[in-house]
Amino acid sequence: MDPLEWTEKDVSAWMDEQFAREARMDTLKRGVNWHKKTRKWEARIQVHKKRKSLGYFKTEREAQEAYLKALEEEMYGIDDRAGSGRDFASG
Repeated sequence: MDPLEWTEKDVSAWMDEQFAREARMDTLKRGVNWHKKTRKWEARIQVHKKRKSLGYFKTEREAQEAYLKALEEEMYGIDDRAGSGRDFASG
């Protein structure tokens, strides 16, 4: 459909889609930034008003994965490190 022929409803739907896309991108970018000095991606998380660096990564994707893992651990108390002493299967 030609944008010049859009109705008000079409424009509204398009804007909603754009805002949703931007919100998803903001969420994906949260916790990750380019560290100019090291020329690597840094993952950081804020817990109890304190920032914690999760490390520096070669790719943005690796940094994002580290952030999401740390966020999940913080939100749900998940600790999958070997030898953590937790055995969820045995109850």
